Amino acid sequence: MDAYNDAHIANKLLATQIWKYKNHEEIQKLNEKLDAEFKNRYQFPLVLEEIATKPRIFYFEYAQDSNEGLIPVISYLTTINLSIKDTTALKIENEKIKPEVNNLFLGINKNRKAVVYLAFNEIPDGKKEVPRFKIIDFVNDTLPKKAL
Repeated sequence: MDAYNDAHIANKLLATQIWKYKNHEEIQKLNEKLDAEFKNRYQFPLVLEEIATKPRIFYFEYAQDSNEGLIPVISYLTTINLSIKDTTALKIENEKIKPEVNNLFLGINKNRKAVVYLAFNEIPDGKKEVPRFKIIDFVNDTLPKKAL
């Protein structure tokens, strides 16, 4: 996951019009290779069949935190109704999701202070407000809670 993310960031940096990097072509080729491998390995949505509620991961990204660098963010669909705010059921489900995510995305919590999970009842389309429930899994308790 880190290699894919680093290559993706490097590829974005290539877009600058100010200068051209010495290894421009090599960076692009590596990014294309890792992108193809990522899309081949991870066919979204990823249904977590081992969990009774069958949550479906539909998006994975890294968010920039000003204090801690890049923080992994997992967005998933849950069948638990977010409008009734059953936080207990959502937290129980999330405790089952964490080990599955760690197995799917090897190294996701390695050398990280936290992993953020966003639960939705529907995939946001960017046009309307969609309720979500945010759970922050503090992998290392040294991260200040206000940082996220």
